[in-house]
Amino acid sequence: MLKTAAVRVAATVTGAALLLCAPASAREIIVYGGEQVASAGIKLYAWGSGKASQNTEKGVTTTNSIEVTSGGLYAGGFLSFQNPIEIAGPAAIGRYDYLEFVINFKSLTRLALDSYNKAPTGNGEYRPLPYDFYGNYYDDDPIMVPKARNLRVVLTSADGKSLGHMQAIVNKAGDEEGWFTVAVPLAALGLNEQTGGFALSRLGVSLDFPDTFWIGRIRVITDESPIYVDPMDEQTVGSGDTLVMKAEAEAGITSLVYSWDFNAADGIQEDAVGQLAEMMYKTAGTFTVTLTVRDPDGIKKPVTTKVKIEVT
Repeated sequence: MLKTAAVRVAATVTGAALLLCAPASAREIIVYGGEQVASAGIKLYAWGSGKASQNTEKGVTTTNSIEVTSGGLYAGGFLSFQNPIEIAGPAAIGRYDYLEFVINFKSLTRLALDSYNKAPTGNGEYRPLPYDFYGNYYDDDPIMVPKARNLRVVLTSADGKSLGHMQAIVNKAGDEEGWFTVAVPLAALGLNEQTGGFALSRLGVSLDFPDTFWIGRIRVITDESPIYVDPMDEQTVGSGDTLVMKAEAEAGITSLVYSWDFNAADGIQEDAVGQLAEMMYKTAGTFTVTLTVRDPDGIKKPVTTKVKIEVT
């Protein structure tokens, strides 16, 4: 019989730290560093029904930022640069170069399930939880994440070339003042050493969720940090009890996607997605949970880790 009391178990950090790989040719190009936009030679324009303006009260390293109100993917703001900025010179660009945005979002929400778990594999050994259980994971120190899930960027070069990309804002924790890093791989924009450079003349930004956000810094930066996933602790849980797994992973400035399989015996499948996963095993036994962590653009090598779950 289904038990009424849910057991909540989180995977814990085992003391392993983020592994950093020092890039051989790290570079930094400041696109916007928190100056007054007028002094930086930047003009701001509305995109569709959106708005863009100078803010002088909220910033990362200064008290300045660019305030953008987005009404959706086609409504936000444009930054126009009086002096185009070369962001992808063929002599310097590398696979791990990113266009990094440091953003403060007005609308945040508690980290919960990315989506309800998919249907079980059919053998009846476990049962993903129903949709109405969504978001019922409560931590002592909850992680707050943006309600927006994607940042849309549109780049225009001095010679009129236009590039766009939808960058996932995936479970990125902010700092104490609410600044989040969203990093767009230049490779995902189609820029590499063979593309002949890109002199950035105009930059458009918008969100997939109506919101106001503040851009404190934009730069091109190299980040070769590999994906590192903390090992998960083995757990013992009763049949019919709720098991909650919480993944902990890092990859420098890169966003991450989490994919879970609840039973390796029937093949590795995607039974749930997100940093949190919930499952309920219906029969006793030993099950292997497999977690795969990757970056949404496939720039860095994915990492897989496994843990055994004893069901009594």
